[in-house]
Amino acid sequence: MVEVVGWTPDGLERIFAASGLDLPRDAGQVATTGSACVARVTPSAAWVLGDDARALVQEIPEDGAIVDLSNSRVRIEIKGTGALDTLRTLVGVDLRDMAGVCWTGIHGVPVMVLRIGVADFDVLVPRSFFETIGELIEDAAKSG
Repeated sequence: MVEVVGWTPDGLERIFAASGLDLPRDAGQVATTGSACVARVTPSAAWVLGDDARALVQEIPEDGAIVDLSNSRVRIEIKGTGALDTLRTLVGVDLRDMAGVCWTGIHGVPVMVLRIGVADFDVLVPRSFFETIGELIEDAAKSG
């Protein structure tokens, strides 16, 4: 998982044009290219998720910077028909009509929720809270 920051929105677009990855048009949107997922978190920044996200954006850009987030965040995938109900018990945000990216919290821990598909979500959790949040998600899935 990496954060790609352009010094300007145009700079971010140039970085992604060179990488071959799809960049969502607006902040808060998500795009997928093969196994990579790109979440545009601000007009000038995007998070790239994938097995080898750092390799996807190969050059250090003149128009911005790349920061490896893999040591600070963990990606939890929640998929299937019960995913929405599981998340609904944990976050204070209505995710039914959400498309893209949402910052929220689970038990006071800031998390990013990405809607990847109709019933597919990723939750990006600070690494130090992974075990606790993971258990809360697992308990919510079992009780849902």
